[in-house]
Amino acid sequence: MNNYFEDSKLFFRNSAKVIKRDMEKGELINSTMSFALAIERVLKGILYDLNPLYILMKPEFKNSIAAIYGDKVINSTSEVSNSPDSDVITYRKSLLRAEVISDFAHKNKSLLYYLSECRDIIAHNELQLLDLERMSLMMKKDFFTISQQISDISGINIRSLLSQQENRLSQISAELQDSVPEKVNIILSNHKNKWAILKKTDGYIEDKDNIYQQIISTPNKFSCECPACNKKAVLFVRPETELNQYMNQEIVLGYFINKIKCVYCKLEITDYELISYLEEKYNLQNYFGNHLGIGDET
Repeated sequence: MNNYFEDSKLFFRNSAKVIKRDMEKGELINSTMSFALAIERVLKGILYDLNPLYILMKPEFKNSIAAIYGDKVINSTSEVSNSPDSDVITYRKSLLRAEVISDFAHKNKSLLYYLSECRDIIAHNELQLLDLERMSLMMKKDFFTISQQISDISGINIRSLLSQQENRLSQISAELQDSVPEKVNIILSNHKNKWAILKKTDGYIEDKDNIYQQIISTPNKFSCECPACNKKAVLFVRPETELNQYMNQEIVLGYFINKIKCVYCKLEITDYELISYLEEKYNLQNYFGNHLGIGDET
C-alpha cells in the first residue's frame, strides 16, 4: 500500500467520527473538508500505483529522479536537479487522470467533483456560499458508500478506515438511500409528458429554438439529445485548465458537467448523483469528448 492510501485513513477517520444524523455547521464543514482531503489522497494513490510520475507537476527525468528516486541516485550529474520540485497535481487534475484507469473515479466523478467545489469554498470563500443542506445529504448518504469502495480498491479494512464507526454510519446511509434509476425515470417521464403538452402551443417551438441558440452560442455549453423529449438539450460544463509553459497558453485538460438543461421540455438537472447516472447511461461525454480531444493532455 502506498503512502497516499495510508495517509488517507487519517482524514477518513476524522470524518467518520464527526458524521451524525444532526450535525452542527462546524461539524459538517470539518467532516466535509476531511472527506475531500481523504479523496484527494486516494486519487493520487490510484495514479501512484500505476506510475509515481503521474502525480508530479514536473515529471521530467531531471526533476523526478531527484524528487522520487533520490535514494537510487549514485552519481549526481547535470541530469539530476539540485533543487527538485516535489509539487503534485491538483485534486481535479488527479480526478481527471484517475478516471482513465479507475472505475471508482469514473462512476463517482460528479460526486467527487462536487466535493472538490465544497472544499474550495471552505478553503477560499465565504462559508455562506455553501449549500449546507446538500452537503449534509452527501456526507450522511454518500460518505459510507464511497468509503466502502475505497476499502475495496485499497485493501484497507473498512473498520480500520472508519475508526470502528462503520455500523453507525451504514445505518445513517441506509436510511437515505433510494433508487437513482427510478428517480431519474420519474423526472424524465414527467418532462416527456410536459413536452407533449407544451409543443402544441402556437409559436412555442420557434421561441425555444431561439433561446436554445442563444444559450449554446455562449462558452462552455455543448449540445446533446435531451433524455426526456429527444430535442436538443444543453450540457453546462466547467473546463479544467492549466498553463502549458512551452506554448505559454492555457490548455483544457477535461470537462465536468455541472448542469443538463432543456429549454423545450424544461428539464434541468444539477444534482451530481443524477448527472452521474445520466452521464453513464447516455454517454454524455461523447457529445464533447471526441470533438475536443478530452484527455489528450492528461
